Amino acid sequence: MPSRHATSLLHDTRTAGYELLDRLEGARTDSAGSPAAVLLVASYHHRAALPEAFELMRASLRPQAAVGVTAVGVVGGGRLHEGIPSMAALVLDEPGLSARSVRVVPEEGPPATWSIARRRRLLAGEEAPEATNEEVRTLLWADPFSSDPPGLAAAGEGMLVHGGVLSGSSQAGGNLLLSASMDREAIVSAEGAVGLALRGGHPKVVAAPGARPIGPTFVVTASDGVRLLGLGGRPVLEVLREVLESTGDPEILERQAPMGGLAIGIVVDEQRPDGTVPTCRLRPLTGISRGTGTESPALRLAEPIRPGRTVRFHLRDRRWAGETLRDRLRGTGTDLAAASAAIVAVSTARDLERPDGAALGDGESASDPQWGGPTGVGLRTAGEFVTLAGRSEIDTLAASMLVFEGPPSLA
Repeated sequence: MPSRHATSLLHDTRTAGYELLDRLEGARTDSAGSPAAVLLVASYHHRAALPEAFELMRASLRPQAAVGVTAVGVVGGGRLHEGIPSMAALVLDEPGLSARSVRVVPEEGPPATWSIARRRRLLAGEEAPEATNEEVRTLLWADPFSSDPPGLAAAGEGMLVHGGVLSGSSQAGGNLLLSASMDREAIVSAEGAVGLALRGGHPKVVAAPGARPIGPTFVVTASDGVRLLGLGGRPVLEVLREVLESTGDPEILERQAPMGGLAIGIVVDEQRPDGTVPTCRLRPLTGISRGTGTESPALRLAEPIRPGRTVRFHLRDRRWAGETLRDRLRGTGTDLAAASAAIVAVSTARDLERPDGAALGDGESASDPQWGGPTGVGLRTAGEFVTLAGRSEIDTLAASMLVFEGPPSLA
């Protein structure tokens, strides 16, 4: 039985759930066995009654494992729907694929303190403490207020290859996370992280940044928490002005939205051989302080940065990001048009916005690679789990896809 997906834009949560189920059931090619997993993604409009829709699908589809989350934007059928009620479901039923539910709660403590046995129990969905030699790919959606996404990325040790940080709520307790295993009661929570530990199926992971590098690298020589003050021994705004002048667009500093699309790339492979291109995790610049009589000019970042780190400026560029993603798809031999399923995590990068400012997804081609191809299902995140320089990191300006290749879905 092939993997299949469905999307509903109905406003009523229960009715939307029935519409999804009708489409998923209608795409069945036989009635044998249970699917490996079900992923249900819904906009924040559906939060109150989403557990009912989740239970409806579990009761009818009877997957080995299921997970559901809310988000600010829903990817369904290769389209990103934002600002409207939306719900998308993906049934994963690839040959040889099995799944176990994953749930991480705050009571488990910081991931940095976990033993190897605990990491495998939590992130690989293993009931027994002993590890197996079977390869595990972990899909994980983490609440930013009650979990430690960077710690979860580091704890994955190669298991955590996809997913991201939930969006949709600006305060603790607002995001909704659901998880369940077959014949067990579903757990509904607003804390921690939920996901799927996947074995078999041979999915490919493709990720690409949403901002292009500009200018050379610099060493941070002065900072104060999230305030970046100096680069290479010079005032940070002086350095940034020179970089922007070299691009031919120094007026970026005067624009809105915010910081004119500027981001900072924090180099994660500072010991790289000379002459190689540095690998960066991207963070948006959140503001600018031009200084007063008592305060030095500064750039405000989305996370603290210490002196001694190597950084590089980046600029959000829709065309560049789209071409980079296409290059990486070709480099891995991934054909989204022929994919049986694609799980998508996308952030607020400019490559995911229409240049005319129209609503996200409006008028876009269903096969546009930014949306994961026609079978893409997923969500707009506040950050993605990606592999950078051989280790898992959180990137906040990227697009990431977990792709299962095969005949296209009929849903």
